[in-house]
Amino acid sequence: MESSRPKVKEKVLQEVNKIWYTNVNGLMSKRLELENLLEQEKPGMMILTETKWKDEWGIPDIGNGEYDFWIRNRKDKDGGGVMIMTGKNIRVEKVETSENMAEVIKVEETPREL
Repeated sequence: MESSRPKVKEKVLQEVNKIWYTNVNGLMSKRLELENLLEQEKPGMMILTETKWKDEWGIPDIGNGEYDFWIRNRKDKDGGGVMIMTGKNIRVEKVETSENMAEVIKVEETPREL
């Protein structure tokens, strides 16, 4: 005898399957290396430290439009800076950045339905 319960469609979720971290020691000087890494490895999330990026430069033009960016630059002197890149297929629920001297970004993600 078959069940009379309605069939539930199974959900398919996209999770972060690769998370990469690197200290770039200046994003401008490492752009080509980073572009090659992103193209070859396609990480779901990339965490960069010591970006030395400046707010007035805007959002970096890397990743061929396949990533969202969260950036926390050092405010009062050169150096420092952190960046988190998440693939466009990752649903980010919450982003927090520090307002003090510590360069901290917190990103909470949840799997996205395919």
